[in-house]
Amino acid sequence: MSTLANSAQTRHPSGMDPLPRAESTSPFSLGTSSVDKEAREIPVHNLKAKFFFDRPAEDLIPARYLRMAQDTPLVHDRPWIFRNPVQDFRRVNLKAWSKTELRYQAVFKALRHVPKIETGLWDGGTEDCEKELIENDSRAQAQVVYALLNGIDSVMGLKKLTADAKRVFSLKARLLIYQMEYWTGYREKHKDGPETDAVIALEFDPGRDNVIPILPIAVTNYQEPLEDALADKFKLILAQLLQHVRPLPVPGDKIPDQETFLIGQHGSKLHIMRAFFPGHKLSSLWCRREIPYKASPIPPMHPAGRPSPSPSPPDGTAAHIEHSGENDAPHVGTASTTDATRNRSNSNRFYTPENIERVQQHIESTKLSMLDNEMDTRTFRVLCTREYDLWKEKDFADAVNVLVALQLYLLSGSARCGPLQAVFNKPPYPPDDSGTQQSADENEVDEEDEFDLESADVESLRDKLMQQLEVLQSAWRQRNVEWAEQEEKAQRGAMDTPGKEYGAPRHSEVLQEPRVQRTRSARELRRSWWDFVWEDLEGKRLERIEGLEVSDDEEEEREERGVEDEGEGEDISRSEVTMCIRD
Repeated sequence: MSTLANSAQTRHPSGMDPLPRAESTSPFSLGTSSVDKEAREIPVHNLKAKFFFDRPAEDLIPARYLRMAQDTPLVHDRPWIFRNPVQDFRRVNLKAWSKTELRYQAVFKALRHVPKIETGLWDGGTEDCEKELIENDSRAQAQVVYALLNGIDSVMGLKKLTADAKRVFSLKARLLIYQMEYWTGYREKHKDGPETDAVIALEFDPGRDNVIPILPIAVTNYQEPLEDALADKFKLILAQLLQHVRPLPVPGDKIPDQETFLIGQHGSKLHIMRAFFPGHKLSSLWCRREIPYKASPIPPMHPAGRPSPSPSPPDGTAAHIEHSGENDAPHVGTASTTDATRNRSNSNRFYTPENIERVQQHIESTKLSMLDNEMDTRTFRVLCTREYDLWKEKDFADAVNVLVALQLYLLSGSARCGPLQAVFNKPPYPPDDSGTQQSADENEVDEEDEFDLESADVESLRDKLMQQLEVLQSAWRQRNVEWAEQEEKAQRGAMDTPGKEYGAPRHSEVLQEPRVQRTRSARELRRSWWDFVWEDLEGKRLERIEGLEVSDDEEEEREERGVEDEGEGEDISRSEVTMCIRD
């Protein structure tokens, strides 16, 4: 623990007093003390939300996703409007926009119509904005966020496969306005929340009819006190939290940790909020009983009984831990990573700069979980970024960077969002026995998968299937040829048969046979009185109609009527019609 404390200070070059850092660059520094500033407390029914403004983006999104977003070309791409040599970019003629670089054009066209609110939201900008809201359309603020997210998605194209690898899902911005329900406790349901101005929804391809909201988008629509505006945003966060928890197959007393994001637009300024909800608090609220929090603040990454290694010093060396006995204290020494003669025979755990990234990711995740230090079960923290003015080039680039990092984080599978956890097929809480769970997962094999696609027999199996397919295709082609030959032979034999009294009528009968069968079938459907027909052993045909027998005279009359009903112009012999009826 002393190493963590010492890494947060910088020694003066003269060796005198240490100088405190404004923000620690060590990946092992949790840095949660900076959050404990003056907060704005907002009550919502029996809950309380503490809003912290102007927080760095690292407090909302893990730092590695911010670095990943910073490495994308999209963040460094300057929009066309910022290439004009003017001081105020609001005066740029948008009609002269480049025809070859249309990116973000819709953003700034919609930005022209948003209310021109000069005061920021954190400074009480909603308390005196009635004139601006009347002169301009407040709905244009949602269109700005929608166009910005669509522009980012068109370049990034972030998509993921589902757990069964049968569909592709992604996050899409949608201008959907609807009101959601939220809960504040056991059987404490409320529907007085505001409507969403837009949402980021989870969509599948092939598509689904229902919309799964992941992140609400709220804008400034009314002149109201700041407390009321923040209360409405917290109600939206609680409503989205309910959407997160509902798809999780967990009992009410084991709700996992959840986090909810919200994108807000106030005039031309964009901001992001994040609320973290510990699982033990949610379980206590929704089950109406106190559930103790037994989890460790920093879950151990090593087996029980093993000492944790010290982090790498900033000079590029790695920590080397050796144990001389079972109960002896470990001896920690440093060795250069380039020393090939280092003795590692007695080393139980060794970290190098290459694999230290895993430790850093774990600590960043723990840092986001530890930002909620409220002991009260009904108090939650909401962290807010600074407001990014989209008319300023630096703020616009920072806003794009944060939005890209947010999408990368949500689609990484590590975000604590219930619908995404269900899609990624990750359990919301770890099983009691990892070994038992692993063996159970190995036994759950799909019955339809009869072979392993990654085995070495894939090529041979494919060749075998192709051979079988070729055999079936050749057999089908040969059968079609035989049918064609038989039909041609039958027609040729009928025409070549000597005797007009047999050849021509027989040829006509062969051609008219399908039509006769269709006519007979239609005629039989119209005869509701015809119960059933059969032939006895002697070949005599009997008909049973409600227990009565039909005489031969009535049968001949019925056959004659059947021949007359077939229409004029049909050259069909009486014997053929009689044969069809008897069949």
